[in-house]
Amino acid sequence: MADKDSIHIGTEAERARYASLSPMRRAEAGQEMANEVVDHYDHARTLVSALVTELRTLGTEETKAALQLATVTEAWLNDTDHLEQESRLFACLQATVHAYDKAAEGNHV
Repeated sequence: MADKDSIHIGTEAERARYASLSPMRRAEAGQEMANEVVDHYDHARTLVSALVTELRTLGTEETKAALQLATVTEAWLNDTDHLEQESRLFACLQATVHAYDKAAEGNHV
């Protein structure tokens, strides 16, 4: 469990800005931000994979510890449970957006 102080939840102004959005727009914003976060993770996966490849190529005693750390990091980034969690997050966000979209359609009929 993450320590409550380790999670930054935005500034007061940011929270107020999101609170002022419609539920539909807030759900869409959440989905957009989740896309950005996954893009960052995808870049990190690529960089760590390249680092592991390079360290394996060097294969020296001096790079052994760095290779071990990079390999653990690569495994963590590509962990099936973590990837499935990303998928569940997107499913949840997409369902939220669709629910608000349907609710909005129902209100206009």
